Amino acid sequence: MVSQKTTLNEIPNEKKALRQKLLKDRFISREIQKEILDTFLNNELWLRAKTVMLTVSFGAEFDTHGLIKEALASGRKVIVPKIVPEFCGLELRRIEHFPGDLIPGKFGILEPDPLRTPFESGFDLDLILVPGIAFTEHGYRLGYGGGYFDRFLPSVGKRAVKVSLIDEAHVFSNLPIDKHDVPVDYLFTESRLIDCIR
Repeated sequence: MVSQKTTLNEIPNEKKALRQKLLKDRFISREIQKEILDTFLNNELWLRAKTVMLTVSFGAEFDTHGLIKEALASGRKVIVPKIVPEFCGLELRRIEHFPGDLIPGKFGILEPDPLRTPFESGFDLDLILVPGIAFTEHGYRLGYGGGYFDRFLPSVGKRAVKVSLIDEAHVFSNLPIDKHDVPVDYLFTESRLIDCIR
């Protein structure tokens, strides 16, 4: 996945430059987000999932607030990750009220309040919504630079399906990839469902 012109030492700088460029102009219209979300909510991957891990969107990210409310209203078990900076990792917490069970965390992003939300192991996860700035058709992503998800995803096993919601403008033929990057299984865009594990 790494081009011959790119050495492993150059990848972090290449990722950083691309991340800054894409974030500067990032915008996904409400109409496109609605198209993507409608397709996702009517797909078997979502319909079959009983326990879901959803991230709380922030800034110009794909808006997940409505999805979290839908998941709670439908009776699904909703798990939200909380950043644990001292371990450079994520811990999982179950929420039952949105946004009532959340408080501002690292970077100002809403996270589960540890005083109100129980810790979860994540062993029963059916579906994980993975955030990202850009993706390849093989499911590799350009994240936000913290590496939290790339460290977390290998621990969940094969049962949990990893999906991302992204507009076509942010699906690329290739991106700078290193050996620690973990691809998602499916991408939902406004025009197609991309099976990344085919």
